[in-house]
Amino acid sequence: MADVTKTIGIDATTLEASAALRSIVRRDTGATSQEFLTQLAQASGIDTPTREDLARIDRKRPKKGSNDDWTHPLEAGIVPSPEVFTAMGKYNEELVTAGVMLAAEATRFRPR
Repeated sequence: MADVTKTIGIDATTLEASAALRSIVRRDTGATSQEFLTQLAQASGIDTPTREDLARIDRKRPKKGSNDDWTHPLEAGIVPSPEVFTAMGKYNEELVTAGVMLAAEATRFRPR
């Protein structure tokens, strides 16, 4: 039987944008984007918004990603918990073991 090689392509742009939106916080309240959208939904009368509700509200709101309103938690002085670092390290080790990532030295947290 012949060897079959499969190639998988992933659009990293979409993955990076989604990850970035999950990690930013409001400068004024410290709320995550999900928390902020949930508050907007509740203010508009939706008590328990679904992901579709949040996506619709996000599409309709003006001034979505102003740097004046949002920041990254590390820039805001919020350092991830030790549990998060442990989980990230385990995930990176799994990627290296699977042959997806060759090295993970640049993924270590380095305080400024």
